[in-house]
Amino acid sequence: MNAPPRPPAADAPGNRQLAAALRQRAADHPGGSLDRKALLVAAVVLAETRTQTAARRLLAREHVPEDVRPRAEQVLDHLTDTTR
Repeated sequence: MNAPPRPPAADAPGNRQLAAALRQRAADHPGGSLDRKALLVAAVVLAETRTQTAARRLLAREHVPEDVRPRAEQVLDHLTDTTR
């Protein structure tokens, strides 16, 4: 039997706050760079979802350039590691 998903910790930032932080980080990278694209893609999927798991599912479904998708997944992985 699968356990129900754990609710986020009370002090954990929500997806919208995480998306805003990623947009700010993206501004520090040159326009058109892989890191900027990946940060912005991760920001969009977070802003459109309520959980990081849902953001990953959305990223998997959407058309994202082949070079950007793995880096965006890494960004989401890093967020998961730091928000637990």
